[in-house]
Amino acid sequence: MTKRSDEPFGEAENEAAGESDELSDLLLNHIFDFAEQQGIAQEMLPSLLMRLSVTLHMIHYVALVAKPSAGGLKRDLERFQRDADDLVREMKKDAERIVAESKKAMTEAGEDET
Repeated sequence: MTKRSDEPFGEAENEAAGESDELSDLLLNHIFDFAEQQGIAQEMLPSLLMRLSVTLHMIHYVALVAKPSAGGLKRDLERFQRDADDLVREMKKDAERIVAESKKAMTEAGEDET
């Protein structure tokens, strides 16, 4: 199947992105539930999750590399940082759309509650 010019990814990539989005939504709901149960302020969540993400990445490196080393971990963390920087750059491109959609959703949720 040929890729249409208006489709940025092929069918397999779109399916993987959809599954990733679905998993992200499920995890986010669990995180919000956990934060509420533990009395964690939402403004603390990004830094807690960033630390957790880096920790998980380090554990992954040490567990899967045949001969882990401090130098290897540092290089792996540098790659991880570049990937995170790329992700933030991509998110910044969608900032206007994200804010507009969020405002609309909050307005609709407020209307639904009244």
